[in-house]
Amino acid sequence: FVNGNPIPTSGISYDGGAQSGTPGDSLVLIGTPATSGSYTPSGTVTGEGAVTVAGKSINFTGLEPVTTSGFGSFSLITPNSVDSLTIASPVAGQTRVSGTSGGVAMEALNFFNIATVIIDTATNDAVGGGSGNDSITIDTTGASAPGLGALNFTTGSGANTLVINGNATLTASTTGTLAVTANNAAIVNLAGSQTYNSLSITGTARVNLLADGNRFLKTSGLSISATAGLNLANNDLIFQSTAGAKTADLAALTSLITTGRAGGAWNGNGISSSAAAANTLRNTTLGIIVNDAGGGIVIRGTLDGQTVDANTVLIKYTYTGDTDFDGDIDADDYARIDAGFAAHLTGYRNGDFNFTGGQPNSDDYFQIDRAFYSQGAALSSATTPQPTPAFAASSTIALPAPTKKATKKPAKHAASSINTESSPKAHKAKKKHWSDRFIY
Repeated sequence: FVNGNPIPTSGISYDGGAQSGTPGDSLVLIGTPATSGSYTPSGTVTGEGAVTVAGKSINFTGLEPVTTSGFGSFSLITPNSVDSLTIASPVAGQTRVSGTSGGVAMEALNFFNIATVIIDTATNDAVGGGSGNDSITIDTTGASAPGLGALNFTTGSGANTLVINGNATLTASTTGTLAVTANNAAIVNLAGSQTYNSLSITGTARVNLLADGNRFLKTSGLSISATAGLNLANNDLIFQSTAGAKTADLAALTSLITTGRAGGAWNGNGISSSAAAANTLRNTTLGIIVNDAGGGIVIRGTLDGQTVDANTVLIKYTYTGDTDFDGDIDADDYARIDAGFAAHLTGYRNGDFNFTGGQPNSDDYFQIDRAFYSQGAALSSATTPQPTPAFAASSTIALPAPTKKATKKPAKHAASSINTESSPKAHKAKKKHWSDRFIY
């Protein structure tokens, strides 16, 4: 396709006949970065299918592999409603998708040097009246073809599973019907926002939401083994909980962040942030709150463009001490740590910014002071809810929304931006100040 599309308007039909050797007859397609194509196997006969490029088709029968390269994107569209696919790199230089659709074995697709390969198991979910429950496995050899940018999975409304046993890079998944498991020592890089039914990370697997600042991982189920990890970098996590479970979910997710924070190094297992680890100002964190200001009123109306209710647990990459996730440190945040100290409260929302599990103390004031004095532009893609009653599926009738934010309120015992977790004992204000009582 380098010099244009050679396929006639009426298409091409090719019959490879009976297989007489190995690997047998093959179809090789070489595209350009400006072109895209698709392959749809036959839903009834193994070795049959159709390839389409720029609206022109090659219909074939009697072929053994289909190999494609060079395209900007290429799609595999399964023909039936129940699919079982395996993605592997059994030979050097190529990645292969094989398996069955509706119980019919499909001709394998080999690929390399393609920016994005799309695995579409949703388009034909209604064919044959099947359940639409699809299973996809990336084996231990991973998706390692040279020139492969990322895999994209488009799944339908069934109970769909993706099991990742080897290294892979995935682009955005937004259907929310995919249950994802990363096993063994797999390294999974997420190059776009993800909406999953659930995410389980086991063994020593690592899932990295690649740094961008505007990406999110949204799910209602998260499990991370003690030796595994989820790195959010400078992105966010939206965990959809329920009214009855959100307190326990907040505690469990806070524990995972405490592990990942690793005393401020941010390189532990659990939930970590490579962006916070690399920040020489040491003024950012993964904050965590339940999105409930009381009475069912949400703290944030949206996060990363996603509507969030009062039962959502939010984890946001932000400045240390940002307790309402507006992306900066201001008087409202100081008021919350003061209230947390006075009432002996715990949790990030109440001022435990170094995740010790106790009430706020001078170390936490040191953290917020340092972030206040060194903060730059707001780290925020959140939207403040409008001052109207809010209703959510699991919330009570809302009270009036909070008042407009106050102006910034600096603390006068400014902290240095050195890499330390606690305030120096010699760090005392020269005159009385509202925070002097917290200095020791």
